[in-house]
Amino acid sequence: MLVVCEAESIVVPGRRQIERNENIRVLLRFASLIVLFLLVALPGCLPGGMPIVEPSEYGLHVHVEPPQGGTVIIRVPEHPDTPDQRAGKVDLDARYPPLTKLELKAVPAFGYSFSHWNEDAWGSKNPFAVTLYSDHTLIYAHFKEAPYSLRVILSPPEGGIVEVKTGAGIVEPRPEPEVDPGDPSAWEVRQTYDWVLPQSETVTLTATPLEGYRFVAWASDNVTIENPHNPTTSFRLEHPTTVIAYFALVLPEDAPPEEAAPEGAALTGSIKPRVEIIEGPHGCISSILYVDYEARDLTGGDRPVDYVQLNIDGQQWSVWQGVPTEHYQDSTLKEVDCEGKSTLQLKATNTEGQEFTITEDFSLPPLAAVFTHRFVDITGEDCRRLLVVDYQARDLTIPDGPITNVVLRGNGQLWKDSGKILADHYQYSFQREVFCDQVYTIEVTATDADGNKYTYRDTVRIPAPEPQDEPAEPDEPDEPPAPPPPQQTLYAAFMAQVQSIVNQQGCSSTLTVSFDGKDLTGGQYPITSVKLKVTGPGFTKTYDSKPVQNPNHHDTKSWSGLACGQTFNIEVTVTNSIGQTVSSTGSITTPIP
Repeated sequence: MLVVCEAESIVVPGRRQIERNENIRVLLRFASLIVLFLLVALPGCLPGGMPIVEPSEYGLHVHVEPPQGGTVIIRVPEHPDTPDQRAGKVDLDARYPPLTKLELKAVPAFGYSFSHWNEDAWGSKNPFAVTLYSDHTLIYAHFKEAPYSLRVILSPPEGGIVEVKTGAGIVEPRPEPEVDPGDPSAWEVRQTYDWVLPQSETVTLTATPLEGYRFVAWASDNVTIENPHNPTTSFRLEHPTTVIAYFALVLPEDAPPEEAAPEGAALTGSIKPRVEIIEGPHGCISSILYVDYEARDLTGGDRPVDYVQLNIDGQQWSVWQGVPTEHYQDSTLKEVDCEGKSTLQLKATNTEGQEFTITEDFSLPPLAAVFTHRFVDITGEDCRRLLVVDYQARDLTIPDGPITNVVLRGNGQLWKDSGKILADHYQYSFQREVFCDQVYTIEVTATDADGNKYTYRDTVRIPAPEPQDEPAEPDEPDEPPAPPPPQQTLYAAFMAQVQSIVNQQGCSSTLTVSFDGKDLTGGQYPITSVKLKVTGPGFTKTYDSKPVQNPNHHDTKSWSGLACGQTFNIEVTVTNSIGQTVSSTGSITTPIP
């Protein structure tokens, strides 16, 4: 507080727009600082002995125009521990101590670019620094549409890189966007890259996988890609376009078994096929057959291999003829029918003209994955909903090719990875808080022990909750409505994992089961019991949660010292307050190392 006694009045000039004359601006600011100093330093500066109360904090209001155009990040450089503030679809009203130095940075959203600030002195400088000399400071950030915007999403982000070229050469992407550390969608590895071009032109994208990965395909909802499995593709950029580059992990595998060669043979070889299938709710999207093949000289270099030919379905697909070598190996891929079969044939000759031929029939593996989704309303000022994705994968060859990994992704971003598993059936329920009107491309990818992959993909738009009509007053009281069926009130799920080790006492396995019971009614019919039952050869374990009154129940149980190569059946049963029950069942086999 400043107490002012009898003194002459000092008038502080108000803030006004001035012309772009830096010398005048500096003089005015210097004069304002002198007046501020006098107000603080002198014991009296206003007549009448009226006290002046200096506010302990100054208000800052930040507005983005248009609200969907981007975000403004406000930070205090001199106090890095102070949390960053953000303005975007919702305006920011914040308060800081007087004379606080702030840094404001405008981050455009996809399809927009930053234009200017509301003050001429700031122009389009980004970021810029401002000091709070007064209360009620107003800052407006203006963005403009960028129609020739390109966004590339890497899936997974560590799988590879994408280079973008135009007629002028390589185009560098925008700087990495700054994400809110508290946002659950924030990623550890940069996944999204944006480009903004000044005009419509043809762009060429080249995908390069990183070590341990291979390129799979391109995907886009608003541009046609003629050959999605070619790592280089071109199209004309005429509107904001998003492209996803899919990469896949190259699983470490043992060398494929060689075809048994007759005694005294000079040549041998092998073929190892695997397939990657992508389907949607309307049927097959693509199916890619990958073939690893080799030919080997068995004479120790006396009669090396000089010709190798691979035929697929009677068609010559790949031919090599070059400098003779003791060992030749290669791989290739081909788009095939989602439900068809392929006949593979390998022919090899050596320098003496001796031939070796093997033929193998390959059928698509019976592997399946699928998901369903639902929404739960969330109360609040902005429109948000809870997206619940229930997904599962199943091996239909039990027990020949168990599932080894299941991954859930949204818009190319990793949402849930099961890790390494060995299971005939895997299921899980994933929840994520989302905003209304957002669009997600959701994928569930299952991998089996032979490296085959099956992906189920669908696009989901987040709808706004339907308005609730005011119920009309009934003339007579109605009977209470019947409760919904158990499938709409209860949810049961489990995830099982096994690990086997071999020591001096023999082979021993550990089984771990994580299980969940959930009330889907928001507390109207709470869970009262969650039971787990695990049975196997000479083995029975049960667990009862005892009476509970919680909307959700989660627990994990583990058993060690189990025999290897044994199958265990698992059942989870959930009961609610009105006696309804649902169950989830499955089985898992302990591996033999």
